[in-house]
Amino acid sequence: MPITIEEAMIAVTAVKAGYEIYEGRGAAGGITSAIRRKLKAGHTTLAVLGAAGTGKSTFGRLLAGKTGNLSHYVSSREAEEYTFVEGAYGLLIVGPGQDRYWKTVWPHICDRMKSGKKHILINVVSYGYHAMEGKPFREHPAFQQGDNPSDFVKKYTALQRDVELDALKEIEPHLLTVKGDLHLITLITKQDMWWGQQSDVIRHYTEGDYHLILERIKAHHGGKNFHHDFHALSLVRLNFRSPDNVLLAKTAEGYDEAIFQVYMKQGLEAVNAKCNK
Repeated sequence: MPITIEEAMIAVTAVKAGYEIYEGRGAAGGITSAIRRKLKAGHTTLAVLGAAGTGKSTFGRLLAGKTGNLSHYVSSREAEEYTFVEGAYGLLIVGPGQDRYWKTVWPHICDRMKSGKKHILINVVSYGYHAMEGKPFREHPAFQQGDNPSDFVKKYTALQRDVELDALKEIEPHLLTVKGDLHLITLITKQDMWWGQQSDVIRHYTEGDYHLILERIKAHHGGKNFHHDFHALSLVRLNFRSPDNVLLAKTAEGYDEAIFQVYMKQGLEAVNAKCNK
């Protein structure tokens, strides 16, 4: 049964009590290995899309087993493909997030996804905490004279949440043309930044415009053919900094290694389960 975003936000008190559930970081590696085995064995293209700076490339590298320096942000300029066997079978493909690529690169990625026996797409969002690139934050359009870093972050993340909606609207027509079952995961990253705002995050994705787009897709395919889950995690625990290395926001208080591991494993298990279906 698909879990709800509310269930994905449950506090992990068992871990806090010292119960060893996930055997540390090795568990995540075991799940990503299982996902790669399924991609090798099947006729599946796993597509990862979303706005720039949400963590798509980091997630793709994690799934592909390329885990060196995941905390380093590199802006993608083209689709990143990880093939697991020769030929067209077993492909993980991650789209570049800049909007200039949405109409040129994303349609080809969606076509590749639709050509497989299983149609799986992961839409990566981060409640607006998109990694910044380019100019200092004071030169960003969201900055107003007199803003401190906290003021700027509130305005910046609000703008970027609108970008996330625009990205999903761009994907929507391609999802409507999928034949057969469509499996969609909304992966909400940067959990270490918004950990204290869970209720706001839940409302944003389940009651607002994002939800309305999902409902249109569901209405088109029917409830039996459209399978959607929310999952939340952090791919790395890292303070939010501007391109000129100004500290804009610290990781949320209380978001420790145990919580990080629980939600990492939960998110990876969700992808693994999709590849099983």
